[in-house]
Amino acid sequence: MTPKIVDKELKKIEIISAALKVFSRNGIDKSKMSDVAKEANIGKGTIYEYFRSKDEIFTEAFQLMMREISAKTAPLIKTNIDPFIKLKNLFDIFINYYTDEKLDFAEIMFEFWAEGIRRHDEEIHNKIDINAIYTEYRTLFKEILDDGIRRGLFRNIDSFAIASAIVGVMDGLLLQWIMNRNIFDLKSALYKFVDMLLNGIRK
Repeated sequence: MTPKIVDKELKKIEIISAALKVFSRNGIDKSKMSDVAKEANIGKGTIYEYFRSKDEIFTEAFQLMMREISAKTAPLIKTNIDPFIKLKNLFDIFINYYTDEKLDFAEIMFEFWAEGIRRHDEEIHNKIDINAIYTEYRTLFKEILDDGIRRGLFRNIDSFAIASAIVGVMDGLLLQWIMNRNIFDLKSALYKFVDMLLNGIRK
């Protein structure tokens, strides 16, 4: 009988998906590798063929998420469409990704990052470089704002300051909502901010 060929990359993604469900239910600190193995329907020993620890699972999940975001934004950034439309489309990508596709992951990410700070874990901080992510997001928004200013479509604003404010507001709203999901509708609040911003920068 021919041995079954296992697609290791696909199996890793399946384990990551199972782990995120476990982390969401139990919290990262209370989750065990055996819980993840059970959720993924694999043996306890098998999971260690792919990941050494739950921290490693999470960092791989985080890196996978960043690749997914880049895959969604890259085609848009390369287009030469109206900067106003491009900016709105970029907001759509981020808002829909975080509120529809990865909402539970965003909550886990905050917990994981806070846990890394509590433990003074440099390995976590090196693998999940929040500052680098913020820099990348600021750059995306700033480049579109600069393009709009050059074309005379946006007011002569401080594009870096506005890009920083965009990232800060979106991050802050997400964090507030995670702390109390009943306080407001996240997607509605984000889009109200987007409308206010776009109306404010348009000439």
